[in-house]
Amino acid sequence: EVIAIMQQKYPAAKWPGFTFKVGDFLASVEHGGGAPPPAGRFSAVIDKAGIWDWLQDESPQTLPKLLERVRAALVPPPAEGVYVLATKQSPAELSATLALYGVDAGFQVEATRRLGRGIAWAYALSLS
Repeated sequence: EVIAIMQQKYPAAKWPGFTFKVGDFLASVEHGGGAPPPAGRFSAVIDKAGIWDWLQDESPQTLPKLLERVRAALVPPPAEGVYVLATKQSPAELSATLALYGVDAGFQVEATRRLGRGIAWAYALSLS
């Protein structure tokens, strides 16, 4: 249903090259998930208080897999791909999480922004 809505909202005649599909980002490529093929990589992956926070609460051991998939979805260096993350985690909490689960993912915090009165934070994580 969401695909039909998006196709109606962004018709191909006005938005050439836009495609929509449902997928499981955390699933393996063999099972139709993961990052797009190399030719379809992204300059930015945006998580607006979604899977990061959910995994942090429900399945923290899956965070390395998420970071691995995000890394594979971003354009590789020397291009500048960025993971934009809105989360309830404070800078200290994010730093601890990345130290614990993201050491091998190769991300570094490039920018930090408090949202509202500190109820949430936004981060730009770049590939190191």
